[in-house]
Amino acid sequence: MSSAYLDILSEYLNSETAVPRSAVAEDSARPDALIEFCHVVQRSRSALSEQNFSAQAAEFTQSALRRLTTLCASYDGAGFEQAAAQAYAGPEAFRREAERAFALDREPEGAHSVVEMAAYVDRAEVAESQSRVPLHELRIDRRLVLERLSAALAFRAPHQIEEMAGNFRVFQRRFVDAYVAHHLEVQADANAALPELHQDGVALEALAKLNSLKRLGPPLGVDLRARLDAIENRLKPCAVEEAALRARLNEAPQCASCGLTLNDGVPESERAAIHADLHAALQQKQRGLATAMAARSAAGTDGTPLQRFLDAAQAADVGPLVDVMSESALWLIESILDDN
Repeated sequence: MSSAYLDILSEYLNSETAVPRSAVAEDSARPDALIEFCHVVQRSRSALSEQNFSAQAAEFTQSALRRLTTLCASYDGAGFEQAAAQAYAGPEAFRREAERAFALDREPEGAHSVVEMAAYVDRAEVAESQSRVPLHELRIDRRLVLERLSAALAFRAPHQIEEMAGNFRVFQRRFVDAYVAHHLEVQADANAALPELHQDGVALEALAKLNSLKRLGPPLGVDLRARLDAIENRLKPCAVEEAALRARLNEAPQCASCGLTLNDGVPESERAAIHADLHAALQQKQRGLATAMAARSAAGTDGTPLQRFLDAAQAADVGPLVDVMSESALWLIESILDDN
């Protein structure tokens, strides 16, 4: 059988413990390469706890070690290959995580800086098109750094770590600049959107009152509350100043206050869709209310509360209806509907 994942282990293990491709069969005993690798994973977990990693680097590495530990439950070559194929997108994804285990086991101190850089770049995702800040070159930089930032440098080519660190610092500076610009853009949009979000919230409360009137038909826009809440959460103003933000971004690629990422775009289209759906639902309720009240249109006189409701219900614009939609108004409308 093919042994793509076991072959990767064999590359990093001594020849006396490595198992050649031809020796791995469907019914083979547990390969020596896998046995030795499980020992490596176990030792690397201990080495991780002894090194002073940042929180993001520790979690980054722990996640990899948890996946690798799961694979160690395999007791033959076929089982290991199958489990690895299910856990990883391909052999190269497995290789990158296996390299971290070998680095921590063989050169834990040398692995420190490589793992810290890799953890930062891994979390520093760069969106395809969400931000209005130009990101094409930054995406290329990130891909190149990820391709070269192998944990195997710690024990195979430690002399290249400083060069790699220089490449990383260039990417980090460009990432910080792009992130700060994106952060400012999102905060400006959040502040500009607050009045409209507030108005939509008021309109949504009016729709909820109208939805409670069974005589006006089934509820409409039942998902709008959750959608509006999601938009408001994404557009919460962040009070972190630029200097503090830059200092934070030198340690972790995210604002500690709002958690914004470069993949979090300004939800302009969703905001517009919510606004349109909300007013479409209100207009449908308004038309039903106007129809139900048509027979009572002559019962009130100008200036009376009833006449104001009738005028609002029959208006083409839902704005007047939203403005007068109070609890007492709801009771009055319900009593009128019950009389019809």
